[in-house]
Amino acid sequence: NSATDSSVRGVEVWQYSNKNDKLNKFSNCLCEDVSKIFNVRNRGVKLSQKLSVLKNTNMPAALIEVDFISNINAEKDLNISSNIKAVALAIRDNLIDLFGLEAVTSDVLYKVCIGAFKDKNNAINQVILAKDKGFKDAYII
Repeated sequence: NSATDSSVRGVEVWQYSNKNDKLNKFSNCLCEDVSKIFNVRNRGVKLSQKLSVLKNTNMPAALIEVDFISNINAEKDLNISSNIKAVALAIRDNLIDLFGLEAVTSDVLYKVCIGAFKDKNNAINQVILAKDKGFKDAYII
């Protein structure tokens, strides 16, 4: 975020509408969590039907304004990698709650390649087969 008053700080989340209770909870919790990371004001959830990134989305959407880059202290805080990681984890954790997902307990992921094909149709068929067997994250590189 940015403001002409360089003393302004805080986190806010913008939504197009407040008609989605799950999204409202996500936005409110995210504001609370990020404000604690930087020890700044929780400016809360804001509604706007003018922001292009929200009004042109065909699903519930939220725009997260982590802090005000126009504030020199916010800029310093946003240049600390541990703060950025903490914000990313707060977003991740709140998304996990929003969608009722299970958290991954390890940072280690292993990729598996199951073939290389000259014919694209063979690759497509292999992805279909993998997905049919439950590997929903299968894709063509």
